[in-house]
Amino acid sequence: MHRILPIAFFIFAALAPPLCASESSLVIIGVDGMGASGFERADTPHMNELAADGLLTTRARAVFGTSSGANWASLLSGMGPEQHGALDNAWRPGLSPVQPTVSNAIGGFPTIVEMAAKAYPKRPPVALYGWRHFEVLLGDVQIEQRYFPESKQESSDTAAAAVAALSRSPSLLFVQFDAVDSALHKHGHDSPEYIAAIEQVDAMIGRIVAATNARDTLIITADHGGQGNQHGGYSADEYEIPILIRGPTIPAGQRLRAPANIYDVACTALEAMQIARPLHMICRSLLDPALRSSPGAEITHLLPRPNMHLTPGDSEELTLTLDHPDADIEYRQSEGLAMGPWTLYQGSFPIDRPTRIEARARRNNDLSKVYVRNLLTADNGVRAQLFAGRWKTLPDLAALAPFGSYVIADFQIGAVPHPREYFGVRMQAVFAAPVAGSYTFRIKVDDGGAIWVAGQRLAYEPEAKGSRYAQGSIDLKRGPHPLNVYYFQTYGDIAFALDVKTPGGTAFQPIPAHLLYLGPSQQDSSAMNPDVSLHRFFIQGRHSCSKHIAMRVKNAHSVPARTFFKSQ
Repeated sequence: MHRILPIAFFIFAALAPPLCASESSLVIIGVDGMGASGFERADTPHMNELAADGLLTTRARAVFGTSSGANWASLLSGMGPEQHGALDNAWRPGLSPVQPTVSNAIGGFPTIVEMAAKAYPKRPPVALYGWRHFEVLLGDVQIEQRYFPESKQESSDTAAAAVAALSRSPSLLFVQFDAVDSALHKHGHDSPEYIAAIEQVDAMIGRIVAATNARDTLIITADHGGQGNQHGGYSADEYEIPILIRGPTIPAGQRLRAPANIYDVACTALEAMQIARPLHMICRSLLDPALRSSPGAEITHLLPRPNMHLTPGDSEELTLTLDHPDADIEYRQSEGLAMGPWTLYQGSFPIDRPTRIEARARRNNDLSKVYVRNLLTADNGVRAQLFAGRWKTLPDLAALAPFGSYVIADFQIGAVPHPREYFGVRMQAVFAAPVAGSYTFRIKVDDGGAIWVAGQRLAYEPEAKGSRYAQGSIDLKRGPHPLNVYYFQTYGDIAFALDVKTPGGTAFQPIPAHLLYLGPSQQDSSAMNPDVSLHRFFIQGRHSCSKHIAMRVKNAHSVPARTFFKSQ
């Protein structure tokens, strides 16, 4: 028997789970729709603490074209869409035009949840999610999983279930919060509601973190960001995502200095669970010390954000303060559609025009999150009208009686309180072109819409079809030009975004709120032209930040018409 025992021992050791199986859990928290820019703008003390205690990057990338289905599939599989075949949210096993390079029993792709279930049969994984498509992505793996429908209590109920699951020490706990993505689609990527949703989820993450122990590994990330009310494009706001990792093998204050992708979470998870990486995976583990550096690379989030105070009066002045004795304040101000260079703050400075201000704290190479405010006058904004009707093609909204009228900050459908189906929106503003030259305006619609600039129709998609882009170019002089946008929705998915490419620019971007003015009310927006009266309205002081119109921080995204007007 003394010759057989060693063989039996090695067979047992090969089949047995890792020695730490009863001691630690891996927790992956996915915040649907929380792009890096949203994470940086939100006040997230719990995620900040995790970043300070472990590893952080705010420049990881989602897979294109930034859909939830493709990215959650990549996180679960450690592969890109060209390997796992889940190209969009419509993916079903065996029905994709791209078959997985490696398939499981039902024709889908193998996932880290499936691998954890096999490696730890006595401590099976738990999956909790607010997006029902995870029932498809996870396949037929026999684990505890629960779907939380959209409601006011969705995030809280999900967090409570996660805390309860951790008491059973699962090998893997996967949690997906859907509230941020819902706010993105309803209110827009730049809306206060979107930022508030991130902050509310951060509080739920704090509850989950409090239920973990020092032996557990936590990974927090997202599937995409957004632009306007949508995602699915190729802008940095859509494809840049944060990844935060805290674990027993990661020293505090580590920053990732190598590029990272969402599918790298899969290999990181396998290493944390001590499961060998299958050869079909293209990912790499972010726990590799060679990929990270000490504090000083990119953004560290160890410092508090500056505070911003606007002093009203004959001359508005902006004051920045910081609750930290050893850090400096840097700020930058909008210059046309772009942001100017970062400048060291040395004292209060006047604000003499509508603008966007960004401020951050710096101590050597350590940075805080960026504090962002749009400083606008009573005349900044967009007039919006809501219409109701069952149209098959884009109607002449200018000839119809509106259901409601609003003043909103910029061109975002989510800022207009609309139903889920059968409605139209007409939006009017004066666009203050910062420089002369050729501008290309682009609209994304599902179902249909149109763009008019300076009396010219630049884009026209009148049919009720799926999501698509339309664009057109026009030469503009520096100064004010009427900008009018139409949109209608029948049923199904809603998609709308408006952006512009400036003279000499290479990328499209949303039109900043400080370049949009209400302008004189017009009955026929399509015929609106930059005539003498419009130029006189714009130039002779209604937009100026004089004592007649106090500069203000406009945080409200949707307000009743005339709320911002002040007597003169």
